[in-house]
Amino acid sequence: QLLHTDFTGMSSHCEQHSHLDQVEWSTLTVEWNMVDKHTEKKILYTFEDSTARVNRDHSVVDRMGLLQSNASLQLHNVTVGDEGLYTCRVITPVVYTETTSLEVLGNPLSPPPLILIPEECILHLCIKDFCPEDVSVTWTKNGDTLLSGVFNTPPSLNINGLYSMFSFLRITPNKDDQGSEFRCRVVHIAQREPEERLFTLPHLHLTNGY
Repeated sequence: QLLHTDFTGMSSHCEQHSHLDQVEWSTLTVEWNMVDKHTEKKILYTFEDSTARVNRDHSVVDRMGLLQSNASLQLHNVTVGDEGLYTCRVITPVVYTETTSLEVLGNPLSPPPLILIPEECILHLCIKDFCPEDVSVTWTKNGDTLLSGVFNTPPSLNINGLYSMFSFLRITPNKDDQGSEFRCRVVHIAQREPEERLFTLPHLHLTNGY
């Protein structure tokens, strides 16, 4: 059997396998595509003219595996949006295809963020694609302006002719900061009104002796 497809793993990591007889890279074309529940077709991976193109983040086909006649597709960080009908097409130059389906029972759960107090932490915001370069950035805590711990990088010119910068707030939380709202406010002449980003400090845990 020239092409074999199976499916293993139904959580945050899964693999699909396609095994093919050894061929020269110059004559090999591999394509993985997926048709979702809305019948929308997505090309996940292609290998053609000895060049790989990956169109889905966290999907991998081992290049060394291709040398060993293995076109396995690995999908990491799987979510319910990855459900669908998967097809592997191999051209050697004879065309072989095989299809399998994926059902995801639920999104993997991420552990909640954990901040130990009184350990230092840094909040940061990327401000990008603005022009001219003059911009005002202000940090507040529960409506009060913060001056200590604030650091802004100078605006840098991107190749697209627009500017980008980072703004940081260094804080050492205490037990009274549980549920506090930290906001970064950006004012620029090109905006009709200022923009704000909200940060909170969930799941604060006391360290021993604090």
